[in-house]
Amino acid sequence: MGKSHSVGTDKNNVIKLDVFYTDTFIQAPLIADEIRMATTEEIIAMKIDVVQRIGRKKDFWDLHELLYQYNISTMLFLHQRRYPYTHDQELILNNLINFLFADDDFDPICLRGKYWEFINEDFVDAVKVHKP
Repeated sequence: MGKSHSVGTDKNNVIKLDVFYTDTFIQAPLIADEIRMATTEEIIAMKIDVVQRIGRKKDFWDLHELLYQYNISTMLFLHQRRYPYTHDQELILNNLINFLFADDDFDPICLRGKYWEFINEDFVDAVKVHKP
């Protein structure tokens, strides 16, 4: 039911923009210039949901960017709150350190100079901290 657009100057400099989302938010939306947007916490829950099903590199990359502001416990809490009927904590934790599918995915262009191998290591460490 949503609508996606590619926004950018050419095929090498483009991002995907979703402009409509039908699921109910767990938090009030951010509103800027009369445009309703999901909060960072909503996006974390959505990204964790994708990882629960099958993680793509871009989802790991996005979650990694937030890993220093939101620990794994908080990310799991947000997912459980948004998706209480499908939340599977053990599956999520296992998928956060299982990179087999994502390893074959394309590498996002990272303007912060991050490398996939280091992102993997950071998630392994973060999951270890969560479940010692």
